[in-house]
Amino acid sequence: MENNQTQTMPNTQSNELELDRIDSSFSLYLIKHWSPLLLLLLIAIIYSSYVYHFKGFEYSLVAAFFLVYNIKKRFTGNLYSAFAKANNFEFVKNGVLENMSDDIFSFGDNRKITDMVKGSYQGWPLLLYIYTYTSGSGKNRSTTSETILSIEFNQKLPTFELLDNTRVSRLFNGVADVMIEHYGGQQRLSLEGGFDTHFTTWINPDTQDDVLSILTPDVMELLLGLDKYSIELSNSGTLYAYNNKLITNKQDLKEIYSVIRTIIPKIARHVQMQKQLDEIVPDQTAQVSNTSAII
Repeated sequence: MENNQTQTMPNTQSNELELDRIDSSFSLYLIKHWSPLLLLLLIAIIYSSYVYHFKGFEYSLVAAFFLVYNIKKRFTGNLYSAFAKANNFEFVKNGVLENMSDDIFSFGDNRKITDMVKGSYQGWPLLLYIYTYTSGSGKNRSTTSETILSIEFNQKLPTFELLDNTRVSRLFNGVADVMIEHYGGQQRLSLEGGFDTHFTTWINPDTQDDVLSILTPDVMELLLGLDKYSIELSNSGTLYAYNNKLITNKQDLKEIYSVIRTIIPKIARHVQMQKQLDEIVPDQTAQVSNTSAII
């Protein structure tokens, strides 16, 4: 793993994430960190335009455009490092995931992880990062970058994928047969309240009751207002929240956090139940062993 530009060490546990100390928008970031340079650039453009009677003015505009473009790229990275700093988490500019077998990573190739934040939320490992991959072929080949927020429970949990329909259209080109083939062996879950017009949900067969104990009415109500986000609870016991683009401002960061924050209490009940089952089974095994020994 390439650990360049690493900041701080991971926090062992956090009940709530700190977001208020992060620059809220690109414009505020420009004013706070780059206003002197931008002011000098503006003065130079005005002066050169006046002295040289607007000769080469277009070159000055191009230079200004590229400067702002590169500042915006830096702002995106700064958002993630600022989030890490505000929560005493670790920030790594280029990272590697140990597990990329979940369905979210099954599309495309040339996969890359950047601007990775490592920490914890309520005692569970948390990751925030930019995931970039290439898909398609020929003239239709394109590169996609999106922000993913994940929580690792490392427990067997009710598995589901809740995809916003914009993502469904992009991944499967609106072809239902392609989607059905991809999710072969899984069951499509229909939800009430117009939910299916915003999302497509896939679950393992005969797990509807368990999944609905997580996708409760309050969770679905929140998601209807944030229908650009998708959720996956994977076979590996990892919860992913993501959308079809990069998160580049604090408001979007707050939105994806609200998705995780609302759904985790429902998952936590299953985690606790699974732990209790795991404790019961060894006890029963020990009792059988002791009985056999007495006999």
